[in-house]
Amino acid sequence: MATERDNRRHPRAKIKCPVVMSVSNSLIDGETKNLSLGGAFIRCNEQPRPGHVFRMTIEPSKGRLFLVSAEVVWSDCHRVKDRTVIRGLGVRFHEILDGRQFLRNEIEKHFKGKISHLLGNS
Repeated sequence: MATERDNRRHPRAKIKCPVVMSVSNSLIDGETKNLSLGGAFIRCNEQPRPGHVFRMTIEPSKGRLFLVSAEVVWSDCHRVKDRTVIRGLGVRFHEILDGRQFLRNEIEKHFKGKISHLLGNS
């Protein structure tokens, strides 16, 4: 059986950076744990439900922000001893509104240029 990881079109880099999600008239702070041109894994204290589409700002380096439109693909949230434990959520980018080339460069730097052929010219 194919997993979500098997279906990824873009390589993921372990890049941690702050994010702010704009969800249903509220702002949710979080942090990426990995990032690609196609999506991200994000840790946060509140989670939108799978299928929810929202806008998010990502700050991959101090003072550099870019905006994306994203959809929650999956969420890892469960109850342990009357307490909700949130591990994170996986999002798929619908559109990178600003900073696509900058993001591409950051991911390529993470892999030290070894995967530029996988990133293509997108």
